Amino acid sequence: MAYNNNFSYPGQQPAPYSPPPPQGGGGGFPFNPTPGGADEMMLKMGLQYGTNYIESGLKKGEEGILSYMPFISNLHCYFAVTNAYVKKKLGLICFPFLNKFPPSEDDSSSAFSVANNNNFGNTGGNPPPMKLPSQDYYVNDLYIPTMAATTYVILSAVAFGLIHGSPVTAEYLFSTITAVVVWYLLELAVIKVASMALLIVHPATVLDLCAICGYKYVLICVALLIRLTIWIERSFILFSVLATYILLANSFLSFGLIKRQGSGGTVGGRPVARARLLALIIVAVQIPSTVWMLWRPFKV
Repeated sequence: MAYNNNFSYPGQQPAPYSPPPPQGGGGGFPFNPTPGGADEMMLKMGLQYGTNYIESGLKKGEEGILSYMPFISNLHCYFAVTNAYVKKKLGLICFPFLNKFPPSEDDSSSAFSVANNNNFGNTGGNPPPMKLPSQDYYVNDLYIPTMAATTYVILSAVAFGLIHGSPVTAEYLFSTITAVVVWYLLELAVIKVASMALLIVHPATVLDLCAICGYKYVLICVALLIRLTIWIERSFILFSVLATYILLANSFLSFGLIKRQGSGGTVGGRPVARARLLALIIVAVQIPSTVWMLWRPFKV
């Protein structure tokens, strides 16, 4: 006999209805799985499978991208420098006339030779090991150009404030940084277009070109320090002397680095052609930016 649990006396509120508990053996499925049960194990297995699938997909995608943009994976090699390398390289940049730029001893391990297997779209095999800058101070690096460009932004602001007697604003710093980046991009674009137009096969990668085009900021920073230290009435004469030396030194340095790597080398199985012409193009492209960067803090 079943009893009515919702029965109430007159004047009494009826009791809320509560469903009967599930009967055992009737196939009732609990809402929350029992901790440590089969349902929780299946859930963990599904999550682990999904995680492994996503990680493998991301890894394959990253490897596919790096095969077409190898300069990303080799970027850290251009910052592998030591104190001894920095001292020797600064001496090479400031006084390139005292060096003979000997040919590379091992073309397969030089920084430029990475272009042999690291051209855009070349996915065949692994590139040869790079010779790090710490092993040969003739090898290009990006540490010195980065520090030199940063130092130029600071020195340019200091020179502008001292000469014009006005505080340096954030707009001036931002415009200087923008000018450095824009000149970099213009120089790289002109070099690449000129190489394609003249059918020049060169061993220099994008990072190598960034390094070569960035060494001039070391000379510009030295010139700014000399200009701020020596005050003469006819400053145009001092400026002309400094500008002339910077152009000659940077031209000799760029020409020597490109010619050193271009003589007798190969890129993608093809011989490097017109390395001397490419060096002259790189030298000519850097002249306008060098003069403008040197004159910028002193212009009215």
